[in-house]
Amino acid sequence: MHKAAKLLNLLAIAGICTSGGQEDKISTVQYTNLTGSQGYNIDVKASLLDVDPLDCNSDVNIRQNFHPFLESGLNDLISRCLTTSYQYLTMAYHFDRADQAYAGFRKFFKLASDQEQENAKQLMTYIHKRGGSVKLGDITASKKNSWSEALDAMEGSLELERGLTEDIIALHSLGKVQMDPHVTHFLENGMLEQKVHLIKKIADYIQQLRTFKIGQRGLGNFIFDRTLQDLHL
Repeated sequence: MHKAAKLLNLLAIAGICTSGGQEDKISTVQYTNLTGSQGYNIDVKASLLDVDPLDCNSDVNIRQNFHPFLESGLNDLISRCLTTSYQYLTMAYHFDRADQAYAGFRKFFKLASDQEQENAKQLMTYIHKRGGSVKLGDITASKKNSWSEALDAMEGSLELERGLTEDIIALHSLGKVQMDPHVTHFLENGMLEQKVHLIKKIADYIQQLRTFKIGQRGLGNFIFDRTLQDLHL
């Protein structure tokens, strides 16, 4: 089970917090954030995921039906998008090296990096639109800085997209648990549709690259690179 899915089980059991001022249930739960990078105990009544008190009590409050767990999950997703963008940028400039010189692969991964940065910005705007606060987290460094073949990089790209999509789906499910149709609509139309399209495109690229036998990979990369130079995500 993906770590983000554990969050859903916890929330269903805990039944914690509403924005309407009801008394929060006193409990301590194990929360694993959507980046899957760490788990830690939080006293929900004491910290309520560090939500700004103005979010729930201000006379100028625009917040409505926006659960603190959703706000925290969206903030985690921002970090995940920026981390993915950072990793794509590493891929892009690997293929920009003098011993690579694949302008098409560089363009593809740079466009993917830009797209994830844009997704992060849209998430920030959305959190503020719902009356929440953006809290940026750490960006994880790429574990890999070079790839022996273009096919390896493209397969790594597919893993990135599938992992990020799992986190979006988990957050979408959390939106259903908290009966927040606006956040589920935003994730469906703003991100999930994009991810389904991109995952299919990357899978097609992988299959096309695999058609070249090992001894023909250099020529195959050259031909495929020319195709990617005309690409628009």
